[in-house]
Parts: sequence; structure tokens; C-alpha cells
Amino acid sequence: MEDNYKILAHPEGKIDLVNANIKFLDRIEPGFYKAETQSMGFFSVCNLLKDKSIQIPRSALEISREYINLKYINQYFSQTSINLHKKLDIKQKLGILLHGIQGTGKTTGCYAVAQELIKTHEAIVVTVTSYSEYDYTLGFLSKIKEKTGTFLSIIIFDECEEEMREKEASFKRLLDSSSSLDMNITFFTTNHLHRIPTTIRDRPSRIKFCTEVGGVQDEEVIYSILDYMNRPINSEVQLNTTEIKSIVRELKGQTLDVIKNTFIDKVFEINYAKKVEKKQPALAIDVNEI
Repeated sequence: MEDNYKILAHPEGKIDLVNANIKFLDRIEPGFYKAETQSMGFFSVCNLLKDKSIQIPRSALEISREYINLKYINQYFSQTSINLHKKLDIKQKLGILLHGIQGTGKTTGCYAVAQELIKTHEAIVVTVTSYSEYDYTLGFLSKIKEKTGTFLSIIIFDECEEEMREKEASFKRLLDSSSSLDMNITFFTTNHLHRIPTTIRDRPSRIKFCTEVGGVQDEEVIYSILDYMNRPINSEVQLNTTEIKSIVRELKGQTLDVIKNTFIDKVFEINYAKKVEKKQPALAIDVNEI
């Protein structure tokens, strides 16, 4: 007789798959988790822990629309698409590789999209930093889905290039249909696309989208980012619409880091000028007295 299993959620945040007779918390909640490897002498163990450290800027989702097609993702994991994949006996999975220089918002965008999918699809999101953590997480999520029912899972693997280059064959095995995880998205990010093996990045069944993330080109998006940053600050130092628009054009093509720093500099610059102006008496000259 086959054993029944359930998810065990420990008070410290770790989750595990255990026999159904064990009487503990038994629900893994949608949200962010991280794979954490612990050394145990001659071997190591990997656990999944709740990740409370993730901070997502208000403007991140707006930025991500330039390089992550959230509309496509929602369609791909719609109920109609789920039914179609089941009929065709094809695993429903997406590999998305984002590449570009530092500071463009690749990882932040992944987290912003993941947060949106937590809200709309009750997704489980796991961050990994090594091949062993990725392998463990895929196996763990696969067991949970097999025993407790399917759900959308998302794995975020930041700066993956060295691991992919060193373990190319192993990655291909995990990404191929026979071994890959159903109902899953894996976001990979890298600053060095040339180090990613072409056998991985150029095969749609492994990486569906390989997208370069550069500076933000859309002026409306730049304005939205600045507006999002402007809203929470004190009304006394907020920029007005004209002041925000005055820096939009010069920021076209710039990275998120540059946009953020320019906004902060502009706030200080404009408000310093206002303070100086208030302290100095106005110099009024009557031309009729000259």
C-alpha cells in the first residue's frame, strides 16, 4: 500500500514532505522561499526556508514589462492551456534567460513578476544560487506536486553562467522534458551571456526566451518609475509634474540604478535651490528709478 504524504511546515520556516500521520502544520503557503545548503561534515543537506528578505521597488513591475511578457505567461498558464498540455501529454514549463550589464533590473524584474504570479496563481517561488540547490529544489517540488496536487512553481537562479558552463550536461538533463518540472517557470539571469552554453540557450525546449535587458527606452515607463519613486516622499520635497518631466528625456536608455540615483540627486538639487531662494530676499528693481 502506497504511503500518503503531506507538506510539513516547520515553525522556523523550513518545509518538508512527510508521512501524513505526522501531526504538524501541513500547508506550504504561496510566497517566496530560498534554498539553503548546510554542510554536515562529509556531506551537505539542502532545505527550503521562507525568504523574508526580498524587497521589491514599487516601480519594478513597470520596468519588467519591457523585457518579461507577463501577458504571455498568464496565457501560457491559463486553464485552457493547462487542459491542452494535459491532452497532449506535454509538460508545461518555461525557461527564461535574462542577460545584460549590472544594474538593469534583471533580478528585480524577476521578483516583481513572481510577486504578481503569487497574487494571481498562488505560486511558490524559490531562489537558488547553485546547481545542487537547483537540482534539489526541482526534485522537492516534483514530489510535492506528485503527492499533493499541482501548482505553479517559479525558480529564480541568479548569475547562473559559471554553474551552467561547468555542469552543461547536467543542466540539459534537468531542463529537458523527460526530467523537467511540470507547471514551472525558471528565471535565469547573467551578466555574461557568452559563458552560457549555446546548447542550453539556443534550444526553446530548455530556454524559451533569451532576452537582453538594457536601459529603459520607453519614456512613459521612465516617467512612471519616477512618479512611483516620487509619491511616497514628503510632500514638501516632492517633485512636481514639470520637474519630473524635465529629467525623463535625459534618462532614456539608462539603467534602473542610474534612474534611481538621478531622481534622488534631482530631489536634493531642486529643494536645495528652493531653500536658498527662500533665505535670500528678492531683488526688485524699478526700471523707472534707473
